[in-house]
Amino acid sequence: MNSLPSDPILSCEEALAFESNYFNGDQEREWEAMNQAGDALGDGLLRDMRELRTIPHRPRILVLVGKGHNGGDALIAAKRLLKTIPTARAVIWQLCKWQDCKPLCQRAHVELIELVGKRVKEVEPLEALKGRGEIEKIFADLLQERDFSASIDGLLGMQARSPLKFPIADLISVINQSEGIAVRASVDIPTGVGQDFCGEALRADFTYATGIAKSPIIESGNQKWTGRLRYLDLGFFVKKSDRSFKSSQKQVLCGSALRKLRTLRPADCDKRTHGHLFLLAGSRELGGAAMMAAQAALKAGVGLLTVGIPESLHSSFVAQRPEAMWIPLPETPEGGLALEGLGKIRQFLGKATALAIGPGLGIEAETHSLVREVLHLWKGSVVIDADALRSEILENSSCTGTFNPYPSRR
Repeated sequence: MNSLPSDPILSCEEALAFESNYFNGDQEREWEAMNQAGDALGDGLLRDMRELRTIPHRPRILVLVGKGHNGGDALIAAKRLLKTIPTARAVIWQLCKWQDCKPLCQRAHVELIELVGKRVKEVEPLEALKGRGEIEKIFADLLQERDFSASIDGLLGMQARSPLKFPIADLISVINQSEGIAVRASVDIPTGVGQDFCGEALRADFTYATGIAKSPIIESGNQKWTGRLRYLDLGFFVKKSDRSFKSSQKQVLCGSALRKLRTLRPADCDKRTHGHLFLLAGSRELGGAAMMAAQAALKAGVGLLTVGIPESLHSSFVAQRPEAMWIPLPETPEGGLALEGLGKIRQFLGKATALAIGPGLGIEAETHSLVREVLHLWKGSVVIDADALRSEILENSSCTGTFNPYPSRR
């Protein structure tokens, strides 16, 4: 079975080394990557905003800009949003004077102003302010005009060092306490989060990892700052020469993994051309897990779907999703799948091309015995999930198929 396309998750130190080697001081190549990252971020934020809520007629975007390339990414993302939505407005709040920013950040600012400058308002740089009170007043005045539909955090990147000091620490505190921003986005890594992070960071609803996913954004202790993660693949790891950095066992799945699902299928194909999945799932008390797994399989485009479920769920499930083939199986007194159903399951396994097992099966020992026997019989590709991932099942299973453990987040 071919492995799914993925890129490494690197530490901040590894990411810096990679970028230094990858760009080798070529500013035009860096500018090209910055534009690619900013456009992808703008498009991604717009999709997420639309999914979360209706975008107002005149959306207002707060853009927080630091000295470096994260600031440039944020400016290009803002330009993308303002180009896409002609009624949108942006407020730029930069860390320092533009002449103190890196050249590419300055270049991104110039292009933004040249294209949509009439819809951009700029605020006094943070470094020119004298205390938290001034930050609070400026932010309150901005919200007095109208709440922000979104914010884009491009202040600090992966080289941020704790503890943060004025003015950034105070700005973070003020913005985190505000309810005047509908959707909060961070470029690459939320301001304040780094390899040795401790304290408060600028809270994001979405963190868009640009080109390289850095390890701090996947650490559980940082989830309250990073929010939902989006990986923007810029093609950094396409060349074999760039894969020397793939030493990390932690990987991020690339969007290209879904490319085949997005293409039109041949006009002369039929459902049997696109696989037959046998799904073993559910119990009397946890029937919803089986239904959701079945719906996910249908949404993914499986040609044929056969689902083995407890017999008490059969009639209602058939009525809800008639496009699947629902197989009623014997139950234990507590409502789990009984070992008695193994013979019936065996009949259908021979027709399937893939197996998924686990959602909602519960904790009964007899059901776990059934799972072990099914895995012993199966010779093909299998996704083991949820209740089938218990150690007492996996350690005693003699499954001979291709094991693909993509567990649910529990």
